[in-house]
Amino acid sequence: MEEQIRTTVNIAGRSYSLKVSKSDSQTVQAAAELLNKKFQEMKLHFQSSDSQDHLAMSAIMNMTEQLKKSSPDESLLEEISSKLDSANIELMKVMKS
Repeated sequence: MEEQIRTTVNIAGRSYSLKVSKSDSQTVQAAAELLNKKFQEMKLHFQSSDSQDHLAMSAIMNMTEQLKKSSPDESLLEEISSKLDSANIELMKVMKS
């Protein structure tokens, strides 16, 4: 069993302490960095003052990109993509109002 270490990531201005395998530590840090980058993009594109909306949009966009990169069963991918698109549309409506 691989050694577990504690690492802290900052996401949307908040710190989170995680216990991860030593080999995953850099990947977790990189994931937090990418999420923060997408979070900043969402803040620029949508004028909502609610950081949770921006974070939710960031998570959806990142997961959509990840799902497109992996190649699971085509029908499953289409179903997930459709659900994510619907959620994205609803969140965009909320953020624009």
